[in-house]
Amino acid sequence: MGYYTEFRCKVTLVRDTPEEIIETLDRAINDFDCFFAELMNVREDPTTTFSNSDGPRLPINHPFGKCSKWYMLFHSNNFEPQKFFGSRFNRRKKTLDIYTEFKSCDNEVLNFCKWITPYINLDKEVEIWSQGEDSDQKNHYESHVH
Repeated sequence: MGYYTEFRCKVTLVRDTPEEIIETLDRAINDFDCFFAELMNVREDPTTTFSNSDGPRLPINHPFGKCSKWYMLFHSNNFEPQKFFGSRFNRRKKTLDIYTEFKSCDNEVLNFCKWITPYINLDKEVEIWSQGEDSDQKNHYESHVH
């Protein structure tokens, strides 16, 4: 079923962040249409009709890559079109800025945080939180950062 979630992640990655992380963020955010089409073409059965619940998996060895709606964490806006929602990733500066609203189905937020937090630069601003549709409180994930 799922749970509508507002998600915010504003961080800078460390200098020695693995290229796999950098490339995945850059492609998933800055080159999404081409990246998504490529991933759809390598599905086990490319003739299957696409639906929101069976999107392609990210080519990473982490539970976040297996979340069925990983792409919505980066690109979805369900509620308030007047606000800025979306994602930005500056590969050169290694700055990541995500602000989205999406229907979380596979613990996308927690899995994303576990994937990215080992590479967050703690000397820079760190803001990571989510808030569910029926909650007045935000869940802060800064404590997950090592």
